[in-house]
Amino acid sequence: MSANRKNLSQNVKSATIWLVLASFSSQFLRLLSNLILTRLLVPEYFGVMSIVILIWTGLNLLTDAGLQQSVVKSSAENLNKILPTIFSIQLVRGFGIFLVVLLMAYLSTQIYSMSFVAGTIYSLPELSMALLIISIAPLLAGFQSPGIYLLQRKFQQKKYFL
Repeated sequence: MSANRKNLSQNVKSATIWLVLASFSSQFLRLLSNLILTRLLVPEYFGVMSIVILIWTGLNLLTDAGLQQSVVKSSAENLNKILPTIFSIQLVRGFGIFLVVLLMAYLSTQIYSMSFVAGTIYSLPELSMALLIISIAPLLAGFQSPGIYLLQRKFQQKKYFL
């Protein structure tokens, strides 16, 4: 086996180990945070946070444009051309999600008077406040450097994870 092929094999093994470690630690932290939230929050507020997280996750999944995959799969010559474009798309996506969540927060304040949601979790004023607070997250995520995707392209999962 040539030295180049051996080096690639070593990089793939290392990246796989770090990817599995990152996945398990992410799942563990998610479980731990849910356990902590159930102890700290009253059931109504835990329900509010569940709805907010559901909205946040749903919007992220619905608007995923495959930017990370395009960086990983693109040729080396195209990287300098597509990274600024990817950054711009991320900004527009983050601002769009921000506006949608703000609209949802506004609508949740208007929903109190509707009889079919009276007495449900959707009628709590804390839902609109939580949506307003979480709306900042996609806006900030839009400013994330697309250079982080290069770490995955180069099998540097340890740096990406850390």
